Amino acid sequence: MTQLTVLHLPLCENLQNLNVFKYLTRLENSLLDLRKCKKLENLNGVENLTRLKLSDCENLQSIDGILKLSQLSEIKLCRCKNLKNVNGLSNMIRRLFMQDCENLQNIDGLKNLTELSELKFLSQSSKCEFT
Repeated sequence: MTQLTVLHLPLCENLQNLNVFKYLTRLENSLLDLRKCKKLENLNGVENLTRLKLSDCENLQSIDGILKLSQLSEIKLCRCKNLKNVNGLSNMIRRLFMQDCENLQNIDGLKNLTELSELKFLSQSSKCEFT
């Protein structure tokens, strides 16, 4: 699976971490799309990733592991109900989209995003899709 460049994982309810993905070295210039990973707790293990979408990851409280994703330029966080802060984002992030992260308490991490060109905070009114 080292040649894999795009990975969509809907309904991985028992996935707790991304360590298994450290062997997917070609997941670059592509998208990792995780949906309804209700037990996902951290984001360590996918260092070459450029685009990340997390939807309905109810246990995710922190995105600190994203700092290790130095190639990450685009991230979407949708309905991550227990996410409390956005600290730990790589300064290479160009697009950040957040929807219905209802317990978000701290956005101080945004001040370090020197390459950010698009920022969207949305509520329940729209779908969480990459454009």
